Amino acid sequence: SGNSHGTDRPSSFSLIGAKGYANATCTDGRTFKVDFLQTTETGGHGRGIDNQGNIVRLYFNTSSDLAASQTRREMLQKLMK
Repeated sequence: SGNSHGTDRPSSFSLIGAKGYANATCTDGRTFKVDFLQTTETGGHGRGIDNQGNIVRLYFNTSSDLAASQTRREMLQKLMK
C-alpha cells in the first residue's frame, strides 16, 4: 500500500510526460520510493530503491494485463543477459 504524487505535468491537455514519485510498503514490510514517468495516456514506468538497497522497477497502466506483460518482458530480458 502507499501513495503517489505528481510533481510535473508538461501539458494540461495530456498526461504524457508527467513525472512524480510514489512511496509504498510491501506486505513483507519492505518500504520503497520510486520516481515515475507517464509515457502513455494510460501508463508509464518508474524506478527506485527499497529500504534494503534493492532496485525496484514499477510498471503501471490502467490495463493490468499490459502492466503484467511489461513486467514479464523485463524479467525475460534479465534472464537472457
